[in-house]
Amino acid sequence: MLTEYTKWVCSVRQLNILNNKKRQKNTQAVFFCIYIAMKKILTFLYPNKDGKNRLYILDNIRGFTVLNMILYHALYDAVYLCSFKITWYEGKAGLIWEFLICSVFILLSGLCMNLSSHPYKRGLTVFLSGLIVSAVTLVFIPEEKILFGVLTFLGCAMLFTALISKLLNKVNPVFLLILNVLLFIFTFNINNGYVGFFNLNKTVLPSFLYKGYFMTFLGFTDLSFFSSDYFSFIPWIFLFISGYAFGKIVDIKSASLNVEKGNRLLSLRIPVLTFIGQRALLIYLIHQPLLYLIVLIINRYNT
Repeated sequence: MLTEYTKWVCSVRQLNILNNKKRQKNTQAVFFCIYIAMKKILTFLYPNKDGKNRLYILDNIRGFTVLNMILYHALYDAVYLCSFKITWYEGKAGLIWEFLICSVFILLSGLCMNLSSHPYKRGLTVFLSGLIVSAVTLVFIPEEKILFGVLTFLGCAMLFTALISKLLNKVNPVFLLILNVLLFIFTFNINNGYVGFFNLNKTVLPSFLYKGYFMTFLGFTDLSFFSSDYFSFIPWIFLFISGYAFGKIVDIKSASLNVEKGNRLLSLRIPVLTFIGQRALLIYLIHQPLLYLIVLIINRYNT
């Protein structure tokens, strides 16, 4: 009897050892898969970008714009979530600052389309990042939800421009730039129900256009629609293509291939700005949650 019991105990122990080994192997496999996935994502988001032909001036401009964006959003949270009073921010100065930040991002993204070797892949990545931002805000902060935000627009603009790039390349870039700047100005107030140049000869658009999410995405904003970050396809696509056309005019692709022989300003690295500029998408995705966490801590401390 004792011998049988001893054998049973030994068999149970061996079984437990085998099960533990299997669990360890499964756990190791899961962590290995997570490691590979994270490595792939991080490598794509900011691979080794210290190539000889890199135009660091673009990274510097993008990095400077990202810093402005972070500061702008920090003040936004301070004013609208923490009830701080910043008069100039709530006035025209804040609107102009926001417009400049957004315009530089969009123009720069359009310009860099001339340098992208995988525009569809990049466009899809940015678009999916926009969907993630929308999903997170809808679940955790629905009162500040983001629908059709800047990342969603940029992803769509990249995909659309890549799709029609052969057609765009047949058009004189100077004419393309002028045309799209004029179209951007003409349609700038489309979200408000009308089009026209600088409020002159305004043409009010029919109200039936301004219904539903798809029309809102295009630029015909539904009256019931709300988003704390909203960039409709029209008029901003015209600014994006303006950046693309400007890149053709200055022949940005040739400049990147001959950067060592060209102007030293093009290859000038400003370490902080270069670092931030090369990781703009990743920083955009994480900066608002961090700012929001700071806001929660401040509000809890004040109460």
